Amino acid sequence: MVAWQIASRLKWLRADALAKYRRILDHFHTSQHTASELDLAEMHIKLGEPLKGIEIIRAFKTGETTTTIRKQILLARALWSMRMPKMGAYLLFNSRELDASYDLCLELARLNYILGTNASTPLQAKEYLEAASSTLKHCLRLAPHRPEAYSLHACIAAPYAEWRDLALDFYHRFEEAVFMMEEEISDWFMIMDAFYFNKHMGRLEEAQRWLEKLQHLLKRCPWLGDRFAFSALAHALRRLGNEALYEENLQCAWLLYPSKGGELMRAYARSGRFFRVARMLWIAYRCTDLREYRWRLAFAKAKGSAAKQLLADLTGLSF
Repeated sequence: MVAWQIASRLKWLRADALAKYRRILDHFHTSQHTASELDLAEMHIKLGEPLKGIEIIRAFKTGETTTTIRKQILLARALWSMRMPKMGAYLLFNSRELDASYDLCLELARLNYILGTNASTPLQAKEYLEAASSTLKHCLRLAPHRPEAYSLHACIAAPYAEWRDLALDFYHRFEEAVFMMEEEISDWFMIMDAFYFNKHMGRLEEAQRWLEKLQHLLKRCPWLGDRFAFSALAHALRRLGNEALYEENLQCAWLLYPSKGGELMRAYARSGRFFRVARMLWIAYRCTDLREYRWRLAFAKAKGSAAKQLLADLTGLSF
């Protein structure tokens, strides 16, 4: 990997960040000969190569519904990774399997939540969050025993005073569903949802417990996360005043996707470390797949049926 070959020589990178990145690469190299095509595609997406992941997914043909659903989820995550979450949400919304699949509904709700929290206007935010909430209600009808939809719904409702009782109800149901689980939680999205819910509700000790759970998970199995996971952990730690771990986890996120490291570069620029910023820009240039930018530019210019055709050309699906 070009990013590892270059970044391993940068003395200012924190040792723990490099160690986690090295373990992610080792996991990829160890498993790539035995992993399924879709597992390989997921790893490429996590390693900042979403177009490579899309190519693998397009080449993988299957008639099984469960595999088709996973393909669509991975395509949506690749689009999100390419900074096109709206196109990912559109892809899932138009899936024939959406009405019957909890996992597709959950992924669509999460993308709408992300779009809502990053919306440019309050009206847009309201529309996306309402769409996320509506989709989560369908998730709960499909699989009331699973915890993920409860935690996300509680996270969405918690910031609003008029919905706090509802948020508490969802969170209690989330705790009940987690208690019934036999395996340990390995879904970083769900852990962060639980953290944000408790933070919004002022339950700081419980929020800290969930944050420590995420730290433990990404330290023990860093390949379960991606750049979004490490970035989310970094933000949470900064809110608690831990600047060292904030920087470390932003470095992990940057190593996974050097061309999407603007936040870390801005942090270094604010502190006057311009040489680091220059080096990061150079590495980002070396690691950039220009095809990704061409696709994003094409989508930004296209409207209506032209955008649908572009999405079909990129993913191999029909809309």
